[in-house]
Amino acid sequence: MMPYTIQNVTVLPNLTLHLSWAAGGHADVQLADVIGHTRGLLALREPAAFALASVGEDGLSVAWPNDLEISARRLWQLAAEQTGDSRAEFRDWLQRNHLTLASAAEVLGLTRRTISQYSSGARPLPKTVHLALKGFEAEKRAA
Repeated sequence: MMPYTIQNVTVLPNLTLHLSWAAGGHADVQLADVIGHTRGLLALREPAAFALASVGEDGLSVAWPNDLEISARRLWQLAAEQTGDSRAEFRDWLQRNHLTLASAAEVLGLTRRTISQYSSGARPLPKTVHLALKGFEAEKRAA
């Protein structure tokens, strides 16, 4: 199961969704900017249309009638951006790079326990580690 698979969606005021993730946790995601800047989603500016949100197939999106949808991965990213949740960013990095906690610890030169704390959100992601994640992916692309 992907960490960003959606289990449940609840519509809130002001073009906001409350999402429950199948892997645990929840987030409120404000979508006014996304809807306002995405031509295909403009119909969702109307509260009645937005209120028809439901969990898409296999929890991989939020869907509305007329084949409108936003992917669960994009909603996960928006949730992380809007909440400053480094845990979501770190988990996404692990998944994107096919790393376990142990292999990430080896790559970053940290203990598995520290990596586990970043992944669970028990410890905030320091700027130096955030930069190391970007550097790892840059080197991976350059190789």
